[in-house]
Amino acid sequence: MRSARRTKRPNGDGTVYRRGNGYEAAITVNGRRRTSRAPDRPAAEAALRRLRALRDTAQLPPDDRMTVAAFLEYWLSAVEPSLRHSTYARYEQYIRIHVVPFIGNQRLSRLRAVHLQDLYAKRQAAGLSAQSVLHLHRVVHKALHDAEGWEMVTRNVAHHVKPPKVPAHEFNTLTTAQVAQLIAHAEADPLGALFVLAVTTGMRQGELLGLRWGDLDLDQNSVARVQGAMQRAPQGRVRGEPKTPRSRRTVEIIEPARVSLVAYRRRQREARLALAGDWQEPDLVFTDGWEALESRSRP
Repeated sequence: MRSARRTKRPNGDGTVYRRGNGYEAAITVNGRRRTSRAPDRPAAEAALRRLRALRDTAQLPPDDRMTVAAFLEYWLSAVEPSLRHSTYARYEQYIRIHVVPFIGNQRLSRLRAVHLQDLYAKRQAAGLSAQSVLHLHRVVHKALHDAEGWEMVTRNVAHHVKPPKVPAHEFNTLTTAQVAQLIAHAEADPLGALFVLAVTTGMRQGELLGLRWGDLDLDQNSVARVQGAMQRAPQGRVRGEPKTPRSRRTVEIIEPARVSLVAYRRRQREARLALAGDWQEPDLVFTDGWEALESRSRP
């Protein structure tokens, strides 16, 4: 097996090396090795800087004294570079609201499965849905899995916890007649092309809003290539990677959607000519789709 290529640094500064399909940052703190996985070298370098900062500000106490709250704070900072902003925000919210106030003072080394089982039961009794408790369990399980891999705990106690069963959800889908009615009425709506494309392809909202005209072929094959997705970020909305690697795909555009998109493109070009140099995001298909959808969802 080919050895990992490591970046040499002065002793104590840690190291970055390739591991599997990604990279790993590693540093020794209090005689123990701490690591953080990342998808690429820049993210691993950023993770290593965060590890050094945490070490230098004494936020990484020895494992036998570390509380659950301290570990989860460290864990969030370590995994943040490899997460979508929306995923990180969800993890942080679950931990801040549902974990830290109840078992945050528990020492990580003394955390047992019964503590988590009791936590889940009490959160559900307090009104948290079974689905949300299941999401909470997945976050805790992932964090403790990393703690085990970093040799901060001897085992992942979340393995032995049973989250609540979530009842099967039955989705309500549109009938053929309802889809035809939606397409017929969409022409009068400024975002009609978005709605027609959504109902005929099943694309996610972020994928629709992240479409660029270069992703569409409306003349030859009538397809859309899903190559990005619009996401929320601290600086506003940004176009990032699709939700999963399998989300990258080519989707067929049927004739009603193609006609709607062609008409929408013509109106957009006319608006761009009228605005001249003031036009923003020249290649984005639904330039104001995010704001328009949010305004419609407000009460």
